[in-house]
Amino acid sequence: MAPRAKLFRAARPPYYLKSPSMCVYLPPAICHSRASELMPDSMHNLAKIYEDGRGELHTDMKQAVTLYSVAAARGFPLSQVNLGRLFLLGEDGVKRDREAGKRLLTLAAESGDCDAQMVVGMIYATAAFECCNLPLAEYWLRQSLQGGKADAEKLLVRVCQQMQVVGQPCAAI
Repeated sequence: MAPRAKLFRAARPPYYLKSPSMCVYLPPAICHSRASELMPDSMHNLAKIYEDGRGELHTDMKQAVTLYSVAAARGFPLSQVNLGRLFLLGEDGVKRDREAGKRLLTLAAESGDCDAQMVVGMIYATAAFECCNLPLAEYWLRQSLQGGKADAEKLLVRVCQQMQVVGQPCAAI
């Protein structure tokens, strides 16, 4: 029985195109030529493999950023979140660009990603980002909390306390 299973695996093509639920593997040689045929979620999965350096692929942040960028431009929220994180924090050799990171995370938040909503809320609550806006922070943290992100409640309490100190109204939690 084991040889039959081995034959089945060997018969698979070396790459999967337009496969929304599979983790995608593209050998680097055909990645550049076939990436445009992938669905955004498949591009995201491949970018994550390049970012983490899993399987036979070594970490390649340039390739990961390229794939995340294409998937993000096609409106895939998880790619917007990951690429936004990389730009926001300047991780793994990616040049830090807080504005691009904030813009990507806001796009993901607007599409309903509760993790992105919480991060955008934190960005607007933090003076270090030079865009401190407590009412917007409250809005995004409430959206995240409604989306099921329980951690957002602690941050929302802090934002409401800050709002009361500066004399801005904050709705009850």
